[in-house]
Amino acid sequence: GGEPRRLLVNAVPLFHDDDPTPYACVVSLTDVTEQRVAEDALAASEDRFRKLAEELPVAVFQSDRHGELVYSNPRWRDLVGRDRGRALASPAESVIHPADVDRVRAAMLAAARDRRPYHLQYRLRRPDRPDDPIRWVSSRGAPLVDDDGRLEGIVGFLEDITPLVTAQE
Repeated sequence: GGEPRRLLVNAVPLFHDDDPTPYACVVSLTDVTEQRVAEDALAASEDRFRKLAEELPVAVFQSDRHGELVYSNPRWRDLVGRDRGRALASPAESVIHPADVDRVRAAMLAAARDRRPYHLQYRLRRPDRPDDPIRWVSSRGAPLVDDDGRLEGIVGFLEDITPLVTAQE
C-alpha cells in the first residue's frame, strides 16, 4: 500500500424494456485525489490571505468587474464608516469626496482598461457621519485579470494620510 486515494463513484442501473428491476449496473471510478489536494491547498491559501488582510493596519478591498465591493477588511470599514454588509452592497465611490469623484473614477477606469496599477491621493467623507472630518487617503491598487486577460475586478488598499497632509499644510 500507498497513500489513500479519493474516488468519485458513479453508478447507473441498466433496465430491460418494461421491467422496473435493473439487470445490471455500470460503475465508473474517477480518482479525484489530486483535485481534492489542490482544492484544500487553495482553501488554506485563501484562509491565510484573509487572516493577514484582517490584521493589516491599512484598508484592504476587492471589487468585482462592475465596481461593487466583494471584500473589505475591518480597517476599510473603520475608515469608510460602513459595516461589512453595507460595504459589500455599495460602490466605493459614494464615500469619495464629491470634488474628487470624477478624477478618481477616471484614473481607476484607465487602470482597469490598461491593465495597470494605480496610485491616487484623494479625500474620503463619511456619509453616515456628516460632521466627521474629511480624511485624506493614499490608494494603491491593481486590476485582477483572468488567464485570458479579462478584467475580474480590482484589489487595493487605502492608507489614511490625513496627519501627513495636515502637517504639510
